[in-house]
Amino acid sequence: PTPLQVALAKRFGELDRHPIVKGLPEHPDVLEIVREAGAPTNFGESWHSDNSYMRQPSLGSILHAVEVPPVGNDTMFSCAYGMYDMLSPALQKVLSSLKAVHTAGLAFNPNTVSGGSFDNPEAAMKYQQAQELETESLHPMVREHPETGRLALFVNSMFTTRIEGMTVTESKPILEYLFAQVGMPNLTCRFRWRSGDVAMW
Repeated sequence: PTPLQVALAKRFGELDRHPIVKGLPEHPDVLEIVREAGAPTNFGESWHSDNSYMRQPSLGSILHAVEVPPVGNDTMFSCAYGMYDMLSPALQKVLSSLKAVHTAGLAFNPNTVSGGSFDNPEAAMKYQQAQELETESLHPMVREHPETGRLALFVNSMFTTRIEGMTVTESKPILEYLFAQVGMPNLTCRFRWRSGDVAMW
């Protein structure tokens, strides 16, 4: 039930309200993630770190499965610690001094967006105009866990567009190399949803 999910999330801190995807009328901090049968795409279908385009990205996400198909729509998770650990010491050193630009403008481009709609009132998921579609945020390419001190790679193909101080063209080979590490089988796990499941990350 949604109130219990909200109460659980509040145990970890203040709730983030998604700036672009409209929440439930009675619980605006809660998104209803919907993929209708036969839809060619779904929300969040490529590798990403939730809301990395925000100046202060969310601490985490909680997803509660209500209705799921018998096959498909699994969620894949990748270990950003493992991605960093697999890099050479020389590349780790280079990345530790760099920041990357994140934006929602490409992923939520009204002309190409998938999984929802800005202007269709009948769409199961509705998007709204927000300043995050225009703004950019800078984040270290390597982040340190505040409690454990462990280092993790912090770039993703959905929201990371370039490296600070470099052009898109100069950034592309570096970012594409890093993006390619995300889906390596030894770094991923697959979550097969069942109705009633709750996942936190």
